[in-house]
Amino acid sequence: MLTNTFVDLLNFKHKSCIFNNSIEEEIPYKYINLYVKIADKCNARCKFCEYHDKDVNFIFYFDKFTHIIKTLEHEDIHIHKVSFTGGEPTLNLYDLRKCLEFLKSLKFPPFTVVNSNGLSLKPLIDDENLDNISLSRHTVSDKEQFELSGTKSIPRAIELMAYGGVAKIHLTCNLIKGYVDSSEKIIEYLEFAASLGIYDVGFVSLMQINKFCEQYHIDFDDIIFKDQRIVCNKEWSYKDVCKCKNFLYLPEKGNKVIKFYSRYRCKNEVESRSNYIFDGKYLRSNFGGSILY
Repeated sequence: MLTNTFVDLLNFKHKSCIFNNSIEEEIPYKYINLYVKIADKCNARCKFCEYHDKDVNFIFYFDKFTHIIKTLEHEDIHIHKVSFTGGEPTLNLYDLRKCLEFLKSLKFPPFTVVNSNGLSLKPLIDDENLDNISLSRHTVSDKEQFELSGTKSIPRAIELMAYGGVAKIHLTCNLIKGYVDSSEKIIEYLEFAASLGIYDVGFVSLMQINKFCEQYHIDFDDIIFKDQRIVCNKEWSYKDVCKCKNFLYLPEKGNKVIKFYSRYRCKNEVESRSNYIFDGKYLRSNFGGSILY
């Protein structure tokens, strides 16, 4: 028997993000984005991450996950996107595959994303139920990437080149002082992506969640592009919480235009208007937020 107890606790955005400085528009339907913690361990110890501790007793409650999804569907709530996080999601490939297969079987399947450091990239590429791989890569240099992540058990650049042309791969790069921190470094990174055959990239300003993030934080808005091969074609903002921009870049090398975005969340709000997380056991209002179910 489905229950809508937790549905009554959900908040929804009623106004769209402001697009290209235009007015907000009414959102005519209820939707959420769901983040799913599928594993609580990681092969890396990234300096900008606060999820280093491992819960040896972590269990992913698949039946509860499916119950939540079915309840949302029953209540005509649109699930826009489901993003699988961890830890490193591929350390729990069994439950990850089950979740992806279940989501794809829905009448209106959501867009699915796995946020990974690339530990087990091939199974993700081969999974026909997965729409997108958000691959963490924060510098051009393998040596610097190993330094930032605290491990060598992640793909080197030459290994990534073998997957060039796989449309579902998206590179996510954190802006970090001393690494990718300027317009020149961003262009270098974009040329690097083109050399790999990857044409979908995102740059994200660090959330200031620890001392490293505070010390090495870069605001994308402080970066000025003078290169005429870069065009900003879309821009969004939501109140004083977050801001995003979309760009197109024509690389010197490669045969396609790269699309890339910048994202900067100004506030690390615990409560959300449309983003929720299933932490393996509980549905929460956001990472670290209140338990809803």
